[in-house]
Amino acid sequence: MTGTDLRRRLAGLALALWLPLAAQGQDAGLALDEGLPDLALFTLGQAGGQVSPLGHALLREQGFLHDPAARGRVRALSRGQSLVPVLRHAANVNDGIPADSFTIGGLEFTVSAAARAKDAVLMGLRHTRWRTFTYAPGARLTVAGSLTAEAEPAHGFHRLDLSLRACAEQPAARWTWIDACIQTRWENDSLAISRGATATLGPRMVFASRFGHHRLTLSPGREAIDGGQRTVIQISLATLTAGKGLWTLHAMRGGAVAGRNTVLHAFGIGWAGQVAGRRIGLSASREATGGGAFFGIPREDRVTRLRLTLPLGRVEIGGYAERRRSSVAAYEGTDLGVTLGFRMDLLAGRRAARRPAL
Repeated sequence: MTGTDLRRRLAGLALALWLPLAAQGQDAGLALDEGLPDLALFTLGQAGGQVSPLGHALLREQGFLHDPAARGRVRALSRGQSLVPVLRHAANVNDGIPADSFTIGGLEFTVSAAARAKDAVLMGLRHTRWRTFTYAPGARLTVAGSLTAEAEPAHGFHRLDLSLRACAEQPAARWTWIDACIQTRWENDSLAISRGATATLGPRMVFASRFGHHRLTLSPGREAIDGGQRTVIQISLATLTAGKGLWTLHAMRGGAVAGRNTVLHAFGIGWAGQVAGRRIGLSASREATGGGAFFGIPREDRVTRLRLTLPLGRVEIGGYAERRRSSVAAYEGTDLGVTLGFRMDLLAGRRAARRPAL
């Protein structure tokens, strides 16, 4: 597609982003709630009617309103920060051994109380800052940083997590982008310090079919973890159906890192939508981990998870079941638990007071 065609398409889109019908507006809202603004934008564009404030805001935030005559000139789009409470349950906060005993070479060993896996509740805050820029119609550059601090009072554990991310979204064709992302991470879980970095480069496209509106992303890349490196490839598909919820599929495959237990391949399916007038989310996943060892025995795990989430105002409660099968019997078992997430930003009121009107 030529530059002229792109400008015509963007100009047409700016005029054709309409106030949607009720059902399509709800579908777009669902995509926004799940963190898929490009899919929401595409859904709004299929509706018909008049330009909506939401449509205009999405066009601006996604960089579509960049002046074609100013191509190559970087212009700030938005900036912001959030402060979100964190409360989560960790089944093995001390990276211990789940079993009371284990057998090696016919000899049975008893696990001491200090070495046993301990479950705990961690409480803390996550602070995030971001800035977005546009440098061409439909193109964006996002720079973000996040710091999470958690404390666990019962056993005295803590966790600090710092991540930095830069991602460029370059239009390649109609509703297709090439995404290039770099992310670094530093984590201290009071047991060890871990460092990692990831670089990905791949296409993302949004399109329609008789089954609904889709967002397909392919993200091959390289990952560095504590001095080891591996190739990772991920593919995800989100399908927004007409009034029947949002379906997601995700698959991942990565190489092994010697001496470290990492995810080698994974597959998951999820659904979010309305049941009896109440929004819920369901997901199921299966993953295999490997690369680590237990007293010289190669450790490979197979983990199956089922999860249910239910947003209730400013919180999101959920439940999960996890079944782990391992080449090391001491790590096998089933976990059941409850999750609680906060859908609130402690800085929202302050930010809204300073935010200019769109």
